[in-house]
Amino acid sequence: MVVSFAHHSQSRLQRLLKECILLVALSSAHAANCEASSVSTSFTSSPFKSLSQCALDCFTLAISNSSCSTTNLACAYSDAPLKLDAYTCIYLSCTPKEIISTKIQTSIQRGQEVRDCSSKNTITAILFAIPSGLLVLYRIVFKVHDKLSLALDDMFILSIGRTYEHPSQSS
Repeated sequence: MVVSFAHHSQSRLQRLLKECILLVALSSAHAANCEASSVSTSFTSSPFKSLSQCALDCFTLAISNSSCSTTNLACAYSDAPLKLDAYTCIYLSCTPKEIISTKIQTSIQRGQEVRDCSSKNTITAILFAIPSGLLVLYRIVFKVHDKLSLALDDMFILSIGRTYEHPSQSS
């Protein structure tokens, strides 16, 4: 079961990365509509200044190796080798941070909604942290009340609690 879970997580990650790269490749075709005379100058136009150099290099390589012109958006959307070139290049050359950043930037440029799950993650963290904290507090209070000695794990819990500084309190 652990093996199938690991395989499931890996295949899900691979699907997510493929989807990300395909969006990046398709949005690179959108950049081809910029008024420029060559591929390299169209990618350095204002919508793409925020992208990493790695992503720009991959876009340039993918467009130059495709049969599509830099002005034919429909061709770029349907050109499987172009998508594969961009996917392979970005997957092998860029860092995960650059991949995600490129996906977000190109999604915004294409007018697509960018997923933001931060509020769900915050709620989930709070829902698990409150009961966990209460159980730890109950454990410590019970040991102190019944005059039981605190073990090393209890001391570790207390030391973590004392050294934790809330992000809003940091300067």
